[in-house]
Amino acid sequence: MSEQDLRTGFVEDDGVEDDPAVAGTVTFNPATGTTLHVSYASRMPQFARPERWFEDMGAQIPSTLIFDDGGGSITLIDPGVVRMRGHGIVSVQVRADVTVFGLPRSWQSAYAVERFASVLDGLGPLCGFAPVTIGEAGGTRRIVVSLEPQERIEWEAQGYTYSLVSRASWTGRDGEHFEIVDSRPYLETRRTDGSIVSDHFSAHWPIRALLTLLYGAPVRWREHWLQDDEFPTWTAGGTAVTGTSSRVELRSTVRDHDEPESDDLHRVNLSVGIEPLIDGGFVRWIDRYADDEFRRAVDPAVEVFNGATRFVEPQLMMLAMALDRFGHYRFERKARRPQHVNILKCLDEAGLDLPAIGSRLGIASAIARMNNDLKHPDRETDPTSPEIRAVTRLAKFVVRAQLLDLVDVDPDGRIGFFTGFQAREVIRRFTSHGMTVADDGTILHAG
Repeated sequence: MSEQDLRTGFVEDDGVEDDPAVAGTVTFNPATGTTLHVSYASRMPQFARPERWFEDMGAQIPSTLIFDDGGGSITLIDPGVVRMRGHGIVSVQVRADVTVFGLPRSWQSAYAVERFASVLDGLGPLCGFAPVTIGEAGGTRRIVVSLEPQERIEWEAQGYTYSLVSRASWTGRDGEHFEIVDSRPYLETRRTDGSIVSDHFSAHWPIRALLTLLYGAPVRWREHWLQDDEFPTWTAGGTAVTGTSSRVELRSTVRDHDEPESDDLHRVNLSVGIEPLIDGGFVRWIDRYADDEFRRAVDPAVEVFNGATRFVEPQLMMLAMALDRFGHYRFERKARRPQHVNILKCLDEAGLDLPAIGSRLGIASAIARMNNDLKHPDRETDPTSPEIRAVTRLAKFVVRAQLLDLVDVDPDGRIGFFTGFQAREVIRRFTSHGMTVADDGTILHAG
């Protein structure tokens, strides 16, 4: 561990200084994020405060802890004990659901902030922002770099103002060098009366789900930050400078930050472009995602694309479950139906036809039939690896096609999706092995 990965300072709960100060150490790890380490001696008065916090594995731990080492404060919101060992001398490791790299104006049990932002994979290709342009000046060999990070897409949904915002941060020295540090757009939610970070983040979740289905590829969380008057930038003289941002680390997304970006984010055709999303598609999607039944259909499919498992059998079962729920949602949840009927509803509503593989009924039945074959060993069926892989790829395509009518894509956009590279790849999975599907879902082999 390098020196910059470890900081030693003091920990406060409510700012009351009657009790002795509590010493603590903070470490940083890409896999686990920020961890607070506190050690104390049991049943000694000078350690009464940490002993009270961590009694019964942290049952009394404050909802906010603030670490400070003189070089910058770290606010841990909703902390929890992840490891505790020792008897007389006790060592505790604490991680928070939300970690804010900044000092608040006051200690609070919960912080309602005005703005929260996230950087997500896939936003750049989708938005098509161009904050950086490079060209020659007046036909000379002088190269001019123009930065115009002013583009913004904005809409209102579920009590938040959403924005997709371009940006361009840079570093340089006149006459020596110039470098664009980051030009990735970001997603922001705003609420003038404030909202706790976890609620802001929940409002970002449907956009990550939408991006995942748009690309059919993993979408990672890269950065988070907040902006609120409660978390200003403090000068050396103790003056608060407002309008600045504080970096945020979320326990649930920290593992994403260093994951490699999927190549598919730059080489696949999107199932939906930005135009229908701007024209009401974002609002329709977020409003639907607020419905528990719709969310239960979306989330299993999203996690398949995001790498919930590398094995195709559970992928197929999760996708079948998602399509079953999509169909149930589309039928307005009025009755119980066989799984293949719900899946057929998904194909009908999306207008999806793949005659080189089979009829809509055959495709729906093949997905449901293989799901049951995998779930029930008493059926004594044993699909081959090529069959499972082909039907899984098909189920992924059908799931992605659900976006077409749900966000109201125009006919030209639907045709582009039905005839694009990924459609051809799905068909190739079947035709290269001489496979088609019968109306009852049986996989037929040529010859």
